[in-house]
Amino acid sequence: MEMGKIMLVIFITIFNKIWRFYGMYKSTTNLAKGIGVGLLAGAAAATVGSMVMKDKKHLKKNAGKAMHAVGDFISNMEYMMKG
Repeated sequence: MEMGKIMLVIFITIFNKIWRFYGMYKSTTNLAKGIGVGLLAGAAAATVGSMVMKDKKHLKKNAGKAMHAVGDFISNMEYMMKG
């Protein structure tokens, strides 16, 4: 009878350790997934950023056109206000 109780305690202890290990494994897996997704998003952002930086001439040209258009719009508004 005494041996049965000891075996039950040992079984419960082992089961508890396995359950805790499984919980740590699951949380570690989620952490690893999060780190992987973060690295992937960072790599995608770096790739897009490098593509934009390679095309500086086109970017400057578009920015110049936009500034010119805003300047024309403001001068037209001034003309309309003077009226």
